[in-house]
Amino acid sequence: MLPCVVFQTVYSAVTYVGYIGILTGQRPNGFTITVDEREEGVRVFNGLVALIDRKASPVSFLTREVLQDQNDFESAVKVLTNRDLIAPVYLIVGGVNPGEGVVITRNRLVPSDVWRMNQTDYKWFILETNYDHWNTPPPSDDRRDAAIKALNIIGQDNISPKTLYQALSTNLVLNNGTIYTALASARHPDMFSAWIRQVEK
Repeated sequence: MLPCVVFQTVYSAVTYVGYIGILTGQRPNGFTITVDEREEGVRVFNGLVALIDRKASPVSFLTREVLQDQNDFESAVKVLTNRDLIAPVYLIVGGVNPGEGVVITRNRLVPSDVWRMNQTDYKWFILETNYDHWNTPPPSDDRRDAAIKALNIIGQDNISPKTLYQALSTNLVLNNGTIYTALASARHPDMFSAWIRQVEK
């Protein structure tokens, strides 16, 4: 008799052809991760320091490693918070239990801030739009207020993949810098979806 082999999805991810790192992914029944760019410091200096620091990880490689090796929200947050990185970044992590949502604002070597969902004014959601949450976003790119308004109009009781996609498609939230929109839920892994986006002119 041949042994029975059962295949199980370890993680799912959004990536690009030929790209081996991961910027958005989910570990079923564990956690979700997405990476947002953070403009901090001089890029050339960050690059030089990263070359010297042999412990520093490329962000997209670390994201892939965490999806592969960590099983739950808190263990993922711990690794993402403490590992040296080659660039400053925002790491948004969601879990399967109520309150498991965090935005980790990273400098290269240490976290600048770990902002958990229960610390927000909204309590039922947390969001990141490429700016430090403690600073006011620039008027030329205030996606944050548009997203907060859209989510508050929908309300916690009416949130669904469809209404969340609508919020992410709201004017200002969806802009010329949006490359793709992804929806992920570690508790409901079959919901994982992504769309390439273009703003109609």
